[in-house]
Amino acid sequence: MNIVYAADNNFVDVLYASIKSLYNTNHDLKINLWIIADNVSDENKNKINDLSQEYGQRKICWVDNVEIPYKLQLDRGSASAFSRLLLGSILPKNISKVLYLDSDTIVMNSLKELFDVDFKGNIVLGVADVFNKEYKKVLKIPKDKPIFNSGVMFIDLERWRKEQVETQLFKVIKDFNGKIIQGDQGVLNAVLFNSFKPLSPKYNFMTIFEDMSYEDMITFKQPVNYYSKEDLEEARKNITIRHFTTCFLSLRPWQESSEVAHVEIFKKYYRGEYKEVSPSKLLSVYKILPKKMSLHLLGFIQSKVRPKLYRIIK
Repeated sequence: MNIVYAADNNFVDVLYASIKSLYNTNHDLKINLWIIADNVSDENKNKINDLSQEYGQRKICWVDNVEIPYKLQLDRGSASAFSRLLLGSILPKNISKVLYLDSDTIVMNSLKELFDVDFKGNIVLGVADVFNKEYKKVLKIPKDKPIFNSGVMFIDLERWRKEQVETQLFKVIKDFNGKIIQGDQGVLNAVLFNSFKPLSPKYNFMTIFEDMSYEDMITFKQPVNYYSKEDLEEARKNITIRHFTTCFLSLRPWQESSEVAHVEIFKKYYRGEYKEVSPSKLLSVYKILPKKMSLHLLGFIQSKVRPKLYRIIK
């Protein structure tokens, strides 16, 4: 089983929690773990390496300071996340399939079932994200096609290499002059929207699924052809990978006073300091206005104004 993460030195404590959860829930599997590291200190590498020894797992392979051959203007995330665009080049050629995980994930159950899923000719298996047609228009994606969340991706690397996906990804970056809405996730979707197969949301159960009711989420995000309410309720019963994505209604689990869903599971694995942060400005607006009005207003800004503004100023 081949699994890869990408992280910088500031996120090592969160990465530690994810890897510890991975080993704890999949102790019966032999895992080849790769970490694409952006200026991670030797001290922090040793902290992560100790986990593999603690759980009797294979030695972790580190790939240091991967360079992206274009200047990037980030609208979200960090530059280290773009290193996942180079997985076909970074990883050995004998690796035909790999699971990519963001550092802010916690593995709650066995991954055996996921690794048995048939790609059926697709390059990426993942979970659809809640983006509407305006974002798709910017990225030149047909409105009926789902956009996947790039925080959990099961990738057919053999086909990725055969179809020269990396060349296509960097062409998109060049075409957008290094400034792409939704960062690396936008790039990946712009190239792979026709080679993506949606999985059950249990494999990437995002924070918005817990912070909002299904109806409020649809009002706020306005996705097209999204999972049904029943799909999310079924996934909630047996979450495999919990992804602590950003949502203005809650703090992330490594932030002080967080009460986000499943924070208690995260704390079982986390050994770092808890960060002080200010509440989201969007939350202030949400609390002032009536709920229905605030959802429509914030949803309009998030799902309509932002992508249209991007098209004007890019």
